[in-house]
Amino acid sequence: MAAQRLQGRFGFRNVRLVKSEENSLGNGSYGAVYRAKCDQLVCAAKVLHPILFQTRDPAAYRIVERFQREIDFLSGLRHPNVIQYLGSCADPGTRMPVLFMELMDESLTSFLERPADPPPLPLHVQVDIGHDVAQALSHLHRHEVLHRDLSSNNVLLIGSRRAKVTDFGMAKLLGSDPRLTPTYCPGTNTYMSPEALADPPTYSGKLDVFSCGVLFVQLITRKWPNPGPRMHIIQISDPRVPSGRVHVVTPELERRKDHLDLISPTHPLLEVALDCLKDEEGQRPTAEQLCSRLIALKESAAYRDSLQQTPEETTGQAPPARDQELEQQLRESESRVGDLTREVQQLTLRNEEQARSIQQKDEQVQQKDRQLQQQDRQLQTLQVSIRDNEQVVAALQQSVEQKDAALQAKDELLQEKEREIQERQQRVREREGSGVATGPLKLEWRDGPPAPFPIFGRSVAVSGEMVYCADDTEVLMFNSRTGQWTVLPECPKQYFSIAVVNGQLTAIGGDQSYEATNTLLSLPPQDRPGIFQQKWIEQFPPMTYCRSSSAVATTNTSLIVAGGAGPDEKKAPVELMDIQTLQWSTVASLPRPRWEATATICGDRLYIGGGYGTHGSTKSVVMCEVKDLLQSQPQSLATRPGLSSSPPVWKEVAPLPVVMSSLVTFQGQLLAVGGSTT
Repeated sequence: MAAQRLQGRFGFRNVRLVKSEENSLGNGSYGAVYRAKCDQLVCAAKVLHPILFQTRDPAAYRIVERFQREIDFLSGLRHPNVIQYLGSCADPGTRMPVLFMELMDESLTSFLERPADPPPLPLHVQVDIGHDVAQALSHLHRHEVLHRDLSSNNVLLIGSRRAKVTDFGMAKLLGSDPRLTPTYCPGTNTYMSPEALADPPTYSGKLDVFSCGVLFVQLITRKWPNPGPRMHIIQISDPRVPSGRVHVVTPELERRKDHLDLISPTHPLLEVALDCLKDEEGQRPTAEQLCSRLIALKESAAYRDSLQQTPEETTGQAPPARDQELEQQLRESESRVGDLTREVQQLTLRNEEQARSIQQKDEQVQQKDRQLQQQDRQLQTLQVSIRDNEQVVAALQQSVEQKDAALQAKDELLQEKEREIQERQQRVREREGSGVATGPLKLEWRDGPPAPFPIFGRSVAVSGEMVYCADDTEVLMFNSRTGQWTVLPECPKQYFSIAVVNGQLTAIGGDQSYEATNTLLSLPPQDRPGIFQQKWIEQFPPMTYCRSSSAVATTNTSLIVAGGAGPDEKKAPVELMDIQTLQWSTVASLPRPRWEATATICGDRLYIGGGYGTHGSTKSVVMCEVKDLLQSQPQSLATRPGLSSSPPVWKEVAPLPVVMSSLVTFQGQLLAVGGSTT
């Protein structure tokens, strides 16, 4: 398929799809999935078979409608456990829609069936995958969406641990009626609840919960569900039934007895699965209650003991090559971060030593000033006595001349010291003002302790010996002195940026219920360093604009927030909060909208680069003077916020070598760290 622009919130400009056996990821009765590219991002593309466009069969039209419905549902869903929708476009050959989504490793079905005689999964893997699926269902039900076709084929995995729900072709909006009656039963029969198999069928959110219970049994046994007949015959004595034979519905636990008998009665997940499989939908838990019970399981001793098992014990085989490669890249990245942190610590120590030296010299100068003041008072006393004794006056004059000579020598010494300080300051300014480094720095990278889980976010904040990293709703803290990672309380927002403001770890903006916010949430510290309270609270006033994935930088007096995704993302506003007065003002606009960019202050200049723009990922870097931003604040911060009449001047500097790099300031130079060449 020729390159064209993709419809979707990410604004990918170039799409490349080659329908070949080499790129095939899987085939079904109605369509196929191929490996594709959106700009430089490798992804999956779902297409329908051409035979569907060459027939007038009404069934083929229903398949096309189902496919379009899946695109419509995915375009409005955003959740860590729902497959990420990247966009859609029309196939030039068939003029039918093509769905682009993130690329996963494998389906839950293939994972459970590998190898041929798989050992039982460890408890923590069963609970983690089940919790991911339950969280996806809870999110769908909160937005009044039913999946209606949940099975192990429609649960995809990445890294053999993170699960995401896909295939929304059978999904349906609840609307105002919590129960609906369709003309046929959707989904896979072996996963369907009794009310969905009835004639006529009815369904609600408890249908998805029942299917989730079937998945739990499948996770425990690693066997495809194979329930017995739905109806069985009983003999009765009733004159109204001459044959004496009546068909009755078989209870679900009896239908699935063969698989349930394979599970130990003490298995921690069995009780949850049995509650989901109850015949009466009113007796089943909701998806939200299911999440709470699985969270409680994660606190159990059995779950913690299970975490100690090796990858071979977890999956029954050695980790896939891709997992090993990702783990190696993660270790190398952590090593680079550790080395950079140590370099920053050494530089900080040298700066502190220089500051102490300057402070000592200032104290010496002050002491000399006090001595001079005391000598002046003595001179005044001597001048009074001169009138009474000329000899004393002569002696005093000689003493004054000697002291003047000493003062002159001291002044010369002070002037020499001042020249040294000015020269040192000039060298620092020249080094800081040099802007982008002329070439790559040769740094020594060392291995550091691994993070508790992979970090995909790009928002990082440093405060003293602590490094904070944000990933989706998770926030990690790394103590560079002890080399330990700590998982901080989960933030109630997504896609936020973090910074340390007035000593407070603060989440800036971000999405909440899929809408950009303007609030700032802080995690207050407790008595000991690195120990925080368990709840994020509002410590600072909200921004003027709602935004997520914005670029953030701080000075000693201000918090600067630029760009980001949100209702006003085309304006690309730059806001500044005065840390002393806690008042916001809009001081500028970026030359072009961008989000997921990084910002840093090098010397007296603010640099913003990378991220995504209206035309996809970008390498461009823009710069302006920090003093121009500060001078652009309105004279009266009590007035209505607005742009200054003399906005700062933005200048383009050398572009980043690759996309998605992070800008940092190191030893007075502007560095681009990491990134992607594809």
